[in-house]
Amino acid sequence: MPKIRASMLYFLTAIAWLGITGIGAMNIRTYLINEGSMNFDEIYYFFLTLHGDARMIAFIQFSSLAIILFFLERSQIKTSFKLLTLSLIFTNLGLLLYFLGGPIVGWYKLFQLLLNKSEFQGC
Repeated sequence: MPKIRASMLYFLTAIAWLGITGIGAMNIRTYLINEGSMNFDEIYYFFLTLHGDARMIAFIQFSSLAIILFFLERSQIKTSFKLLTLSLIFTNLGLLLYFLGGPIVGWYKLFQLLLNKSEFQGC
């Protein structure tokens, strides 16, 4: 069984986040065409933030790390595959927690909280 390289693992993760970014972009356009829902603002800001943050935080981060790891592997510098895999898993778990919403408030409500700070129930 061929061993997967860490650079390929990070590259595939970057491509997955690029797909998530595309889903967010398609849904933004869909909701802009078909506005009229009661929850339009909430859904729109959900996909707007998902599109922007998934691109800036996840895709750029993982694609840059994939390129760096590729050149490290090519120059035969030893890297710990287990450490890189654990880093990838915990980074993705943090991103998923961010995108799904924390225990106090969902991330897609941050825009509304900026407009009306009296609704904030956090610490």
